[in-house]
Amino acid sequence: MERVKTLISHLLSPVHQKRTMAAKLIRTLMNKNEVSVLSLISENIVPPLLHMAQIPDRTTPDLQPVPDTPTEISESADAALLLLGEMASFATDLLASEGWEIIDDDGWPRYVNETLQQKTRDPPTLEYFGTLEEVDEWTFTLVLELPCIVAPFVSVNKSVEKGQVLVWPVRVLYHTKTGDGMAVSVMDLTEEADEDSGTNEGETLSRVLVLGTWKGMLSYRESEIDLAYPQGTHLENWYSVTMAGLAILNPSESQRILQIGLGGGTITSFLSRHIKNPTITCIELESAVGKVAEQYFGVTATNSLLHPNEKPHHPAVFEPLPTPCNIIIAEAQSWVSGAVQREEKWDTVLLDVHTQDAFPRTLLTSEFFRDLSRVVSKQMGSMLVINAGSGSEWGELKKHAEAEFAYVQLVVDGREAAESESFVILASHQPVTVSVPQWKSRSQGLLQQTPFTLEGVAQGESLVVTWGGNYSVAPEERERMRTDGVALGDPIWQLFD
Repeated sequence: MERVKTLISHLLSPVHQKRTMAAKLIRTLMNKNEVSVLSLISENIVPPLLHMAQIPDRTTPDLQPVPDTPTEISESADAALLLLGEMASFATDLLASEGWEIIDDDGWPRYVNETLQQKTRDPPTLEYFGTLEEVDEWTFTLVLELPCIVAPFVSVNKSVEKGQVLVWPVRVLYHTKTGDGMAVSVMDLTEEADEDSGTNEGETLSRVLVLGTWKGMLSYRESEIDLAYPQGTHLENWYSVTMAGLAILNPSESQRILQIGLGGGTITSFLSRHIKNPTITCIELESAVGKVAEQYFGVTATNSLLHPNEKPHHPAVFEPLPTPCNIIIAEAQSWVSGAVQREEKWDTVLLDVHTQDAFPRTLLTSEFFRDLSRVVSKQMGSMLVINAGSGSEWGELKKHAEAEFAYVQLVVDGREAAESESFVILASHQPVTVSVPQWKSRSQGLLQQTPFTLEGVAQGESLVVTWGGNYSVAPEERERMRTDGVALGDPIWQLFD
C-alpha cells in the first residue's frame, strides 16, 4: 500500500507527465486486483483525480478536451478520467449485483431497486459491505456516489457561443497538501435543493472548503458559501450565524475583532460587510488556507498572501468588501501569548478552530485560555465566542472558559433541530446583554440589513437563542442576483454504465 500512497502523492505533482504515469499505474494495479477501489477511496484519491480530469474544458457529449488543450494536460486529464470511470463502473456493477441501478429522475440521480420497490436519493446500504472488515463506513457511501459525481450535466448557458457547457456535480477548483500532510480542497458542489431550502430552484451551487479527507457529498465542510450571492451577505449554518450575531451585539464603536481560525473567511466577510469601521485580525495556522480564503472565497486582506501569478477565482456575483482584514499565519497559542506581552486588547474574540468537526487538543489547555482572557477587553459588551462543535469537547471547553472568565454561558439553538446543531460558548469579564431589543438597536446601525433576525432568547441552564428569517438572502433577492444563466439539463449517466 505504501507504493500506492506514493503514486497518489504524485497526482499532485506540478509535472503533468508524472501525474499521467501515476494515474495509469494505479489503474493497472486496480485492474490486477492488487489494490481495491475502496482502499483507493480511503486514501482520498477522488479529489486529486477530479481536479486533474477537470483542468481542461471538455466538449459535449463525448467529454474530449477542447482542441487547443496542450497535449500533456489532455493526457493527464484523460488518464484521471479513465481511472475515475473504472472506479465508477465498479460501483454500478456492485449496485447491479444486489438489484440496484441509478436512474435519471427529472435531472437528478436516484437509486432504484425494482424488486424491493425502493427509490432513494441517498446511496443504499448493500449486503456486500457487511462482509468487509476494517473499512470506514464513509467509503461505502462515496464509492456508490462515484457514478453520479463523475458524470457531468450537459447544461445550457446563453452566454456561451454554442449554448452548451458541462457542469460537474463536484468541481475541484483547488487541491493540495500542507507541510504536515493535511489535504486542502476547494470544491464547487451542484446539489439538489432541499424541499425546505426556501427556494423554488431545483439546484444550489455552493463553494466549500474541506480540510483533510473528503468523505463525499455529506462530508464535513469547514466553510461554505452559496454562489448565488456576493460573499459576506449570508451565512449557511446556525453556529456561524450565532458567532456573527453575538459580535454584532457588541456595543463598541469601531469594534476590534480577533478571529482565531480563518477557514474560508465566511464570518470575516460577513462582519466586514455589516459592521461599521471594524478592525479585523485573523490568525490562521495554514498559509494554504489563508490563500484559499482570498483566492476562492473573496476575503479581502490588507496584506495579501497571494503571489502575483495567483489570480482570484471569484464568480461574477462577488463584490469588494468594505473593510479588509489582516491575515496572520501563526500558531494560535504562541501568537495569543505574544499579544498578551504586547498588551493588546480586543472587543470580540472569535475562536473557530474546529477541523473536521474536532477541536484541536493542543489548544485545550489552561495556559491558552488564560491568555485568551487577557486579550479580551474588560469593557462592557466585550466577549470571547467559541465554536464548541457538536461533539463532546464543549464540556471541557466550558470548564476552561469558566476558570478564566466571570460570565460563561453555553448557547444552544432554539429550534427543534437543536440536538443536531453545533454549540457555542459565550465568555466575558462583564455581563453581556443578549436580547431582542438589543438586537433591534444594534441592527439599525449596520451597513446593511442582515438576512436573519434575533427572534427569541431564553435563559436557563443554557442560553437558548432563536434566529428568525432565512440565514441566506430571501428567494426573490436570490433570483435577482443569479446571473450565470446555467440551467441543468440531462446528466451523462450512460458514460459509466
